[in-house]
Amino acid sequence: MRNPPVPCPRGVRAPVPSVFAAQNDAFRHHVCNDAPFPAGMPILDGGLVISSAIRRVGLLFVLDCMKAVGEIEAFPAEADPCGFRDRGATCVAGRTVWFVIDHYDREMKFGSPAHDDPALTSRVLTILSPSDY
Repeated sequence: MRNPPVPCPRGVRAPVPSVFAAQNDAFRHHVCNDAPFPAGMPILDGGLVISSAIRRVGLLFVLDCMKAVGEIEAFPAEADPCGFRDRGATCVAGRTVWFVIDHYDREMKFGSPAHDDPALTSRVLTILSPSDY
């Protein structure tokens, strides 16, 4: 059973879960593995951050982490209670690797007022180690 969604702050519209999840998947696939955006989906603005703990392991590990995060397809309900597909974990070379997608306004100053509206949202996908947290 999924947990109820957390209420949004004043002025922020709750995303449509299926749209939001599809956008997050497309963004993750694109940023990590250079996959094209699906037909009919606008190009989603944003960037990628690799934590220092991940970078310290080496460039090949960074590339393996990007590939692994870009290929995640399973999001168990207990790990993704809202169904947004905006965070997850995987194992790369015996190490746990996390990812999170944050959603900002287009100026990257504040949170997006409508997370599932590409015209109002810039995404940042961060790949990190549990030791970064």
